Amino acid sequence: MKLKSLLTTTVCLFGIAVARQAFAVPAEPLQAILDDVKAQLPSGMVMRLPTQAAVEGVQEALYATVERTDEGELRIDLGSYPNCTARACMRGYFSSTPAGVEHPREAYAREFEIGRAPITLTDGVVGHYITVEGVRQHSYVLWQQDGQTYVVSIAPKYQPTLDGLTPAQSARQRVLYFAISMAMEPPISRE
Repeated sequence: MKLKSLLTTTVCLFGIAVARQAFAVPAEPLQAILDDVKAQLPSGMVMRLPTQAAVEGVQEALYATVERTDEGELRIDLGSYPNCTARACMRGYFSSTPAGVEHPREAYAREFEIGRAPITLTDGVVGHYITVEGVRQHSYVLWQQDGQTYVVSIAPKYQPTLDGLTPAQSARQRVLYFAISMAMEPPISRE
């Protein structure tokens, strides 16, 4: 009887894992730009997107826009209204650079970094939670996966404090959640 129960649990857990992989979809504001993301990906490059883009405690609609920079970065900005380009409406971003191209945040960290902590995002993928003091203090997660560099950043003003945590702990928890979600999801390719 114990063996049957163990097998049933194992099969159920395996079924959940398979279902998650098969049916994982990007977060709602990102679904609308999925074709644009695929179209702007250079050949051989992939992008990972989180399955959720909402921030707990914030009742604000988010709009995503895709940008491919001259430096080779594919960047998805989250704004409080469509086609947001101003800092006032920017809520965060996800980005990726191809192998052999330094991500702009790597250079920024060298100049303004005030703290760095390694973080395991998923099996075999370790990122860094980086705090910088530039125009304003903020944090982001940077990691290598798929032969590319990924970055997630959420605007500090967009992060209300979670119950029982300080503002800094809340900010860290939220940006890590997005990074872990991205690292665990299958990559999106041009095809």
